[in-house]
Amino acid sequence: MQIPYRNVSRLATRRNFVGFGVLGIDVADRNDPHTFWGFLSCGYQQFPFDVVIYDIYAESPEAIGEQVVGMQRRWRSEELGQTGR
Repeated sequence: MQIPYRNVSRLATRRNFVGFGVLGIDVADRNDPHTFWGFLSCGYQQFPFDVVIYDIYAESPEAIGEQVVGMQRRWRSEELGQTGR
């Protein structure tokens, strides 16, 4: 999966009744040519997001979300610096 930072519209973490967590990602434009869906898990009723990253990694969904938000902020500040806006 590949979602450009500019196409991430929302990140949220959720936990189910037994504590299993996910990082949910919604995209701004599902038809963005630079967004590659590949083999990913789309949300369902309990986790209604465009993309769901399950709690199977060394980092928690919350930590992964914080990293993505940090990188997205960095990307935005670099974009603003490059365009002079």
